[in-house]
Amino acid sequence: VSQSRYKLEDIVAQTASVKLRRAGANLTGFCPFHNNKNTPSFVVFAGTQTWRCFGSCNEGGDVFDFVMKQNPGWDIKEAISHLAGVAGITLKSDGADLSQRLAARAKEDALKIAMRVFQRWLVGETDRDGSVKREPDQAALSYALDRGWTLETIKLEGVGFSGRATAEAFKEMRGEFQMHGIDLESPEAVMVLGYRGDVAAWARAHDLDAALFGDKFIQGMMSKPGLVYAHKFNGVIQYLSARLLPGFDGERKSHNPSSALAGPRQPYFNSLHRGHHAEGKPKGTRIH
Repeated sequence: VSQSRYKLEDIVAQTASVKLRRAGANLTGFCPFHNNKNTPSFVVFAGTQTWRCFGSCNEGGDVFDFVMKQNPGWDIKEAISHLAGVAGITLKSDGADLSQRLAARAKEDALKIAMRVFQRWLVGETDRDGSVKREPDQAALSYALDRGWTLETIKLEGVGFSGRATAEAFKEMRGEFQMHGIDLESPEAVMVLGYRGDVAAWARAHDLDAALFGDKFIQGMMSKPGLVYAHKFNGVIQYLSARLLPGFDGERKSHNPSSALAGPRQPYFNSLHRGHHAEGKPKGTRIH
């Protein structure tokens, strides 16, 4: 279901308990998912077509996530079918149309999960009480700050670090994927993790052209240490690219995933980063 067929705010407005009010570029209202009566905690970011509850729910997402949150027990197939009806789209009876939409959603989910891990690796992680659970990768964070990012724009935009290609890092990413039901040999997972083995057999199993890959190895986002950038369209991550750290950039400065896995190469532009840096705001040394 193309998000251009409707607006998230229109879908939210169909919920009787939500009365959205304009607040600058965004819209706010009382959250329909918890007892929210005093200060509105539900925000629709119209520019990115995403939502978030800043209250006790402390979660958000796109329009599909909103519909599934509204209807406990629904999966993405049911959300897509529902929104197809709302948008006046007839899904093809042979299932091909739905399969394409599910494949697109699987890619979005995998990239979102990967970026969540990549950001932890870059800036570190704290518990709710403020105690440090994970230290940032100081070399990667320093490189990001030296390239003009600030702690604020790193946090808001979700810049990450691809890790040090250690066994522990791969184990953590695989575990995160498995926890969310993502097949480790799916094209979207391979885009992140890479693949070693019979590449031709793997490609055939996923209806991909084996000639587009090497014989024994597919390089993933985690193959070399670098800053990872999420390319967002309408608030949804659809592509990843990486700027390799100094010392690992001898052959090339950046990494873009195989077009057979990720689609055509996408340019990266972040107006948030440029605007913040142009204002001369301080960089800082830690995000927590």
